[in-house]
Amino acid sequence: MSTLKPTRIDFTIILTVVLAAFAIINSGCETESVLAPEAIETEAVSSTSAFIRTQTSPQATQATSEVIQVEAGKTFTISLESNPTTGYMWQAGFDSKFLELLGSNFAADSTLIGAPGTETFEFRALTDGQAEVTMIYKRPWEEDVLEEKIIEINIAPEIAQ
Repeated sequence: MSTLKPTRIDFTIILTVVLAAFAIINSGCETESVLAPEAIETEAVSSTSAFIRTQTSPQATQATSEVIQVEAGKTFTISLESNPTTGYMWQAGFDSKFLELLGSNFAADSTLIGAPGTETFEFRALTDGQAEVTMIYKRPWEEDVLEEKIIEINIAPEIAQ
């Protein structure tokens, strides 16, 4: 009696199908304008938002640092270039004493399957002080980190209105 063993090709096909389904599900998401792919910078969208777009390379982990100013009680977003069809996704690490993650979503740059896009994380600043958000770009099943971004959050006391 012989037993069949899954091959690397079987795993690749299954992974491709799963990632394509993920891309199709997310392809209906709203898109937003982005910076040129070669840009490595932060563009202030408003006083409580940041947009970070970085060209990535599988050969090396890049670490960059940004600063966001926000008032306690207000929300802000961090938007990063992403392509979940490759298996890579951003993961946010932060101190829940200062910040609350309200949600995240992915918006593809085009309707093509496998198109890169923007992954956006929305946070609320809970109390005044200084916090840090560490964004890690990696495949969840792997240990290797493709890219790391550290965003410093300066939270001002809430202004009474």
